[in-house]
Amino acid sequence: MRRYLILLSFGVLLSTHAKSQWWGDAGFRVPADGVTLLTQLYNDTANDALYVLGSATVNFQTDSDAESFSKYQQGQWTTYAPFSNEVQTAVVYHDTLIVGGYFTTAVGASVSNIAYFDGSTWHPYGQFDEAIYRLRVLDGTLYAMGGFTYADGQLCNGLAKRVGDSWMPVGY
Repeated sequence: MRRYLILLSFGVLLSTHAKSQWWGDAGFRVPADGVTLLTQLYNDTANDALYVLGSATVNFQTDSDAESFSKYQQGQWTTYAPFSNEVQTAVVYHDTLIVGGYFTTAVGASVSNIAYFDGSTWHPYGQFDEAIYRLRVLDGTLYAMGGFTYADGQLCNGLAKRVGDSWMPVGY
């Protein structure tokens, strides 16, 4: 009978929900006359930071992005903008922040849907012909998944892995 009660108590604990909170209450800048589209939250446990990815449309007629990417760390928000379009995914790989998405520029730097941040400037991290939807690190290898056909000139059909300084196809 005790096992049953312990499992029942554990089940009640698992079904408890966190209280919802408005982004503005947490200090996240939400445009007054637009819509915020959040595409992913990335929890960087190594640096105790939360990355909020997506875009904020400020003007429906011009569809301009106000914020594409924000970081919450030690009670403060930092915004990395402007990107030419949505940032879809982020990951920390070898102590470097890497983002992927639909963009061709990152704060004026020419990039092809993927970029890395050196602490002050964004740089290209390869050449992708179309969008990257997700970046993942598995067993120490960085993978990119998306709507792209080519990565660094290699036929990859939407799935590539980082090998040294370039992107390579993952077997078919």
